[in-house]
Amino acid sequence: MAPGTVDEHKKYSHGYVLNMPSRPHLKRHEGHNHARFLTCSCFGRKPLLSRERTARWLVDAIETSRNKHGFDLWAWVIMPEHFHLLIFPPASGPDVGSILASIKLAVVRRAVNWLKANAPDKLLLLADERSDCSVV
Repeated sequence: MAPGTVDEHKKYSHGYVLNMPSRPHLKRHEGHNHARFLTCSCFGRKPLLSRERTARWLVDAIETSRNKHGFDLWAWVIMPEHFHLLIFPPASGPDVGSILASIKLAVVRRAVNWLKANAPDKLLLLADERSDCSVV
């Protein structure tokens, strides 16, 4: 099959997204006095950040985390299914994983609360089935 053909893509409601295997988890190397480039993908690489509402939740979470953890935000970009941050964390601050976790958790909480109030049937679309068949 030729690269770029429709057959090698997954169809989503707004267009086509590459059908790529999930990325391996990367090991973080913590260091002090270094800028850090962070990337985070949405659950299942779904375009969950394509709406202004959800992108605003992310921006609010980044700002809250920046104020809480004291890192400098040098650059950022939000795309429909992932985002990038270029930060400079303080030498005595938390590790980058904690910063990223605080951002992601804040957005997840707002999203789940919004779905419960406005579209409870959509919550099942974000359920994660584990290998032991339990759903999270």
